[in-house]
Amino acid sequence: RLLATKSWDFPKNCCRQQPPRVARLRRIELDTKGRESTTMKTTIKSVAVLLALHLALASAFTFNIDANREECFYENVNQGDSIGIMFNVVSGGFLDINLQVTAPDGTMSLSRRRESEGKYSLTAHMAGIYSICFSNQMSRLTPKEVDVEISVTGTNNGGGDDLAKKEHLDPLEQQILQLSAAISAVHNEQKYMKMRETRHRYTNDSTNSRVLWWSFFEAVILIGASLFQVYYLRRFFEQKTSL
Repeated sequence: RLLATKSWDFPKNCCRQQPPRVARLRRIELDTKGRESTTMKTTIKSVAVLLALHLALASAFTFNIDANREECFYENVNQGDSIGIMFNVVSGGFLDINLQVTAPDGTMSLSRRRESEGKYSLTAHMAGIYSICFSNQMSRLTPKEVDVEISVTGTNNGGGDDLAKKEHLDPLEQQILQLSAAISAVHNEQKYMKMRETRHRYTNDSTNSRVLWWSFFEAVILIGASLFQVYYLRRFFEQKTSL
C-alpha cells in the first residue's frame, strides 16, 4: 500500500536496457574460438605442405641376378633431389656385387666393386633419368639374390618460389620438420638393419646346414672305420687260429 501511494524518484537511466554481460562474454568466446580454429587450420595446411615437400618415394624389392649378367633400374629425378640406395647380397657365391650409378649425361655418379652390402646417398646434379645397375659379371656360374631399396627425396619439387623459408615457419612447424627428418633417418636405419639381419640369418642357416652335413659325413666315416677295424681284427685272429 505504501508503494502504491508513495512516489519514488528513480534516476532517468536506471531502466535503460543494457547488453547482458553473459552475452558479451559468449560473443568474445566465440570470436576467440573462431580465430583459434582459423589458426589451427592454417597450421595444419602449412604442415601438410611442408611434409609433402619432404616426401620420400621409396621402393624395396628382392631380385635374382644370374651369373655374368647385369640388372639396371631407372629413376626420374629432379635437380637437387637426394637418391638413397641400400642393398644387401643375401645369397650366392662370395656374397659380392658391383654397383654403378650413371647420370643422364653419361657421367658416373657412383661406382662400387665387390660389395656385400652398402648404404649410399647422393645428390642429383641435374634433372633426368638416373640408371642404377647391379652387375654379377665377375661370377661365371653362381647366381645371386640381392635385397635393394631405392628412395628419392624431393627437395624442390614445387619450385624455388613455392618453398617455405625458415622465417616463414613458426617454432611448431620447425619442430615438426625436425621430427619428420629424425623419423625418416630412424626408418631408413631400421630397414638397413633388417637387410643385414636377413643376410645374417641366411649365413646362420647355411652354416647350420653345412655343420649338419659335415656331422653326418663324419658319423658315416666313423662307422665305416669301426666296421673296417672289426672286420680286419676278425680276419687277423682267424688267420692266427688257422695257423
